[in-house]
Amino acid sequence: IKSIKLKSRLILVIILTVLLIIIGYLFLLNRKQKFEQQNLQMQQRLLRAQMNPHFTFNTLYAIQNLLKDDPEQSKKYLLKFSRLLRLILENSLSNYVSIEDELESLKKYMDLQLLRFPDKFDYDILLNEIDEEDEISIPPMLIQPFVENSIEHGFKHIDYKGKINITLTLAGKYVHCVIEDNGFGITTEKAEVKQSTSLNLISDFIKKSTKKGVEIIDKKNNDNNESGVIIQFLIPIN
Repeated sequence: IKSIKLKSRLILVIILTVLLIIIGYLFLLNRKQKFEQQNLQMQQRLLRAQMNPHFTFNTLYAIQNLLKDDPEQSKKYLLKFSRLLRLILENSLSNYVSIEDELESLKKYMDLQLLRFPDKFDYDILLNEIDEEDEISIPPMLIQPFVENSIEHGFKHIDYKGKINITLTLAGKYVHCVIEDNGFGITTEKAEVKQSTSLNLISDFIKKSTKKGVEIIDKKNNDNNESGVIIQFLIPIN
């Protein structure tokens, strides 16, 4: 009887020890997940807080120059610029924004860039399995810095009209984003990407939130007669 009682106590101690180990493991796992989530949210705040000061200054300077020659047109672009600022400020309050709001701010951004570089490029946004009015939310300001890189650097050394194609495709719990341009190519853009803090932050955020990094493809490797870069990555949705 004493032997049975001793064995029972030993089994009970073992069971309690295992339960404590499991509870401790789950507690640490939960803390780790919360820490990673807070880290991702902090990175999102950093991204949302960014709006390229050079772009802001250059846009205001372009509007100022236009004010002398065409006051009515300058008012139109000043209104677009104020709406873009309002959208960015509103989006900065949320970790996720509707895909409709994000595309609206992206279009306004490219329209303002066309003020600085008239007839320098065209752009097109294609949605697959997605409607702008769908209740799909994505983290803000993930696409714009890549588009900015194409405009500021990819089209910098070309003597023909640039083209930016943005394709968003619903893929399960992600949106697959492809940004394609016909700019100078990766030789120029690669050097600029290394210097861009925002692109590095975004690439790190995307890798942590989707477990897949940003893929950059030089179009010259696919077709010797075609230049430009293809950038593709996954965007988490809510």
